[in-house]
Amino acid sequence: DTSRCAMAQVAFLRKRWAEARAHLEAPFWSNAEGDFAPWLQRREVDVAEAFALWRRGRLEAASLLLVAACEEMPQFGIGRYEFAGNTDVLYYRWRLAAHAGQSLVADTLKAHILRQMPRAGLADAAYAWRLARETGDVSAAAREAELRQWSAHARVDRDKYMPLREAVIRAGGAEGPSAWSRLRDDTLWTHRARFEMEVLAPHSHR
Repeated sequence: DTSRCAMAQVAFLRKRWAEARAHLEAPFWSNAEGDFAPWLQRREVDVAEAFALWRRGRLEAASLLLVAACEEMPQFGIGRYEFAGNTDVLYYRWRLAAHAGQSLVADTLKAHILRQMPRAGLADAAYAWRLARETGDVSAAAREAELRQWSAHARVDRDKYMPLREAVIRAGGAEGPSAWSRLRDDTLWTHRARFEMEVLAPHSHR
């Protein structure tokens, strides 16, 4: 399992999506206790390829891959770490639907995301706040206050242990999209960070 994760990581960084998936889709016998790293890696393969398709204008194919990223992955055991509701992926589905002029889909995704109140220590909470802020939703101020209160009292190196959450919060503040540069060379979030800076930032809702 460790070797397969390593080979999947190399394929992921080289944008060989099918190869990365092949390494991660067989049962992971050593992962019964729920190490979340391979699950996040498998999930991010779909997200990263969706972004690659989005860049090329293949919006329907990109949308289908973002849906796939939210599906269950039983090979990683039932105890794996879960984002509260795949809110980060749902956010990108919303951006894609809005970009494609699919207003009904975009409105449905927005309503679904804003019904969620994920724990403030999760990346999900940062993405829910991001959507609320970008659409002028009345919950934006309260969500931001919860995020910052949690950060002020958390006794953890947030940049190390929750880099995605921190990037979203910083990008929504004074740093703007340049906050994503911190993750530009990250082994897991590199494709996401580059997409944020190169594609989404020039067309920000802010």
